[in-house]
Amino acid sequence: SEEEGPSVSLSISVNGQDRSNALKVEIAPQFIIHDATPSTIRPSTKFIEVRGAGFIDSRAHALVCVTGDHVTAARHVSASVVRCPVVGLQTSIKLCYEGLGCSNALALSRKDAPVIDSVEPAVLSVEGGAVKFYGSGFMEDASCQFG
Repeated sequence: SEEEGPSVSLSISVNGQDRSNALKVEIAPQFIIHDATPSTIRPSTKFIEVRGAGFIDSRAHALVCVTGDHVTAARHVSASVVRCPVVGLQTSIKLCYEGLGCSNALALSRKDAPVIDSVEPAVLSVEGGAVKFYGSGFMEDASCQFG
């Protein structure tokens, strides 16, 4: 089980001496986000994994992702990872605990989906071999899928 954050006992006095029963109230730690994967958002991107610190499991129900004007529920993965659904092609993301404030904003880049104009060779051998793709929107870390 994950460790709970710090807490304080809270009670009320109406005459400066007699106190009500005390309730334990959690103190939310400051949280920050460091990076996101993927950091380049395309139309096909479904979710972003956001890494940082200070995500509390017991407050997971109150954690939301904010991308542009869109607010969606975050999925608490661990104390340092949160998964956020992607809505549209946004340029930044931040996390907020409802009623407790927000993290720093993290910039995201956006790109259109890659387009394949042609491929060489047009007919593949059963033995395999190299294939060249021509088009636009490719990135260095692109991968190919056959089938």
